Amino acid sequence: MRGGFRSFEKAEAFLNLKHILHNFVNPHLGLNEKTPAEAAEIDLKLDKNKLLNLIRKRAEKKHHSLR
Repeated sequence: MRGGFRSFEKAEAFLNLKHILHNFVNPHLGLNEKTPAEAAEIDLKLDKNKLLNLIRKRAEKKHHSLR
């Protein structure tokens, strides 16, 4: 990544995203093409477009917390 991160918060957000992608979005060969969450039987009902649906769930949760 050119120029690096401009702040600790941006670097932290990037690392959080990497963990989310690793655990909830990207399948792993060693887990029979399941994500670690799926292998642990955590079913968030994300269907095929896991990242988009994960974002939608988070946005919905945040929207409801603003009430």
